[in-house]
Amino acid sequence: MLKHLLLLLIICFSSTVFSQGKLKVFILAGQSNAEGHGDLGPVTTAGTLEHFYANRQGNEFDFIKDNNSNWATRSDVWVRYDTESNGLLADNLKVGYGGWSQQIGPEYGMGHALGEHFNDQVLIIKTAWGGKSLAVDFRPPSAGGTTGPYYTTMMNDIKASMNNIATEFPGYNGETIEIAGFVWFQGWNDGGSDAHKAEYESNLLNLIKDVPVDLNVPDLPILVGLTGNGGRDTTTSDGWVKGLQTKIVPAQIGAVQSTPHSVIDYAETRDFWIEPSNSPGNGLHHWNNNAQSYLRIGDEFGKKMIELIEGKATAPEGKLKIYILAGQSNMEGHGKISADQNMLTKNGGMGSLDYTIQNDNNNTFSHLKDSGGNYKIRDDVWVYYKRGGTTELKGDLSTQYGSDPTNIGPELQFGHLMGDHHGEQVLIIKTAWGGKSLANDFLPPSSVSPAGYASVPTVDGDPGFYFMETIRIVNDVLTNLETHFPGYDGNGYELAGFGWHQGWNDVIDANSVNAYESNMRNFILDVRDSLGVPKLPFVVGLSGMHGPLSNFEGQYYEGRVVGLWNAQFAMADYTKYPDFADNVTTVDTRDYWRSGANSPSSQEYHWHGNAETYFWIGDAMAKGMQGLSGNTQEECNGIPEGYIYLGDEGDTKTLPSTSDVAYGHGCEFTYLYNVSGSVAINNGTFGGDPA
Repeated sequence: MLKHLLLLLIICFSSTVFSQGKLKVFILAGQSNAEGHGDLGPVTTAGTLEHFYANRQGNEFDFIKDNNSNWATRSDVWVRYDTESNGLLADNLKVGYGGWSQQIGPEYGMGHALGEHFNDQVLIIKTAWGGKSLAVDFRPPSAGGTTGPYYTTMMNDIKASMNNIATEFPGYNGETIEIAGFVWFQGWNDGGSDAHKAEYESNLLNLIKDVPVDLNVPDLPILVGLTGNGGRDTTTSDGWVKGLQTKIVPAQIGAVQSTPHSVIDYAETRDFWIEPSNSPGNGLHHWNNNAQSYLRIGDEFGKKMIELIEGKATAPEGKLKIYILAGQSNMEGHGKISADQNMLTKNGGMGSLDYTIQNDNNNTFSHLKDSGGNYKIRDDVWVYYKRGGTTELKGDLSTQYGSDPTNIGPELQFGHLMGDHHGEQVLIIKTAWGGKSLANDFLPPSSVSPAGYASVPTVDGDPGFYFMETIRIVNDVLTNLETHFPGYDGNGYELAGFGWHQGWNDVIDANSVNAYESNMRNFILDVRDSLGVPKLPFVVGLSGMHGPLSNFEGQYYEGRVVGLWNAQFAMADYTKYPDFADNVTTVDTRDYWRSGANSPSSQEYHWHGNAETYFWIGDAMAKGMQGLSGNTQEECNGIPEGYIYLGDEGDTKTLPSTSDVAYGHGCEFTYLYNVSGSVAINNGTFGGDPA
């Protein structure tokens, strides 16, 4: 396992703490969308800045124009941009710093957000050129091969600006210059090449590693703007945009989540996408020239950078925690709440939720009811479920979210446990339909071909239709959270996990069973790609509705059932799939099987309609999810307190002064104290392998 060398921060560097009397320099780098192509006018064209200002609600972005209805200028924020078309621009913040003189870019909203927050003078240095890739043009030195010419140009441009501030900005009064943040907004040109897409995460990790070193600011706050062209519409037929959605954006998020750099985050941009019909242009690569999009992207960059500087961006507290529960009829849920006369006659109502609670001698189920004996309604856990694909249900957690109003599914106990687990509001999105297979209905695009579906599945029966429906429903809920849940406070959300309980319609066919393992792995990877969360925690609930093997050993279908179990258990085989370690698990459900004689029905495929069974499935999936969402990961983030990343195993690094150093990975480190000079980062130097 690759180990890292970490340097004790307080000995060698001071962290980025800001005070009055400094010139705060922010770098905005990338390709054409960092340049910016949001059109200023005319006022009659939707999506121009003139049109947006004239039609905005209230006083939002009131800074755009002054009291005389002229474009406003902001003197406490400077912009320096050596353009491709108009030469060097260095002046107060105003419109016209886009790719062309009648356009804006992210610097406009970003500059206003930073200027409003800080009392110090702010300078934004734009280093952006259209049509440039990270793989070639901006290729960072640590990526190997030839360093990209525009990486070199970017660094030279920044250093030239720093050296010429007094000349280019006469208002500069000798304040201490502080490089306060770096924003990277790029990705379109890598989205058109399979090779470039494949190495984007690695290249971005190296960029994140190299930029602070080359600027001599080890704890430089870095913000990665997601390449959100096309928004969240996963049904797009545009292959280039599909490449961004499934490869570049996940790579950007993955790099941010896996880098050892301590002050970093990404900025979500996909929600600022506006269709060509409401924009000045129809160039997807330039956000349809929509100035509102660029304004909001820049505003988000500024706010996120402020959060980074003030140490807030890495803390998820306060965000809505969202879990997706997906599958076929057993995720819909067929656990009977109350016994009808037939059940009472059969066995006194055994297996219904009412019976289970009435005969609970250990208070295992007592939390499901309130003091008045009614089923509890939890307003700290919301549920969204489009039952049968048509009946939209949304509201507080209760017993109403099963396959019909008389049934419960795994969501009930799952919701109770996750609500108890989090201090934040929880939302469960259920996407489940009866009688659906992974081999056809939920077939993930990567199981069709590396390029995905030949055409987007659009109707029930098309291979992958319910995979796409799952993604579509999730994205609809995310986009319209305030509409679906008026109590949502707008503090943001976190896609926290995905639960899967499905398999009956595959176990009836040997070919489907044989393909299940590869389909399941592709399903997990494709869901993560489609939702833009590369390490989304994933729990598979075993299809254990046949009960233990002894129930059917020797039956003609034994091989298929065991084959399905093996495929589902394989997702938690970290030797086989090391990339799933600590982020995917399979929970065994076979112990929750109850016989038909002790249950409401004889439908084996629906767990005999036993509500206790569905309770325990939800319980197991929630506990499995909690193990993945990782209290340990939060408490031990791979960097001992007070230390910063310096290098990787196999490197040799020269320390800037006598220092304390730590060598290791994850939570395991070996320490050396009062070290100076060059340090070879290997087991020999540190007396063994700490991890």
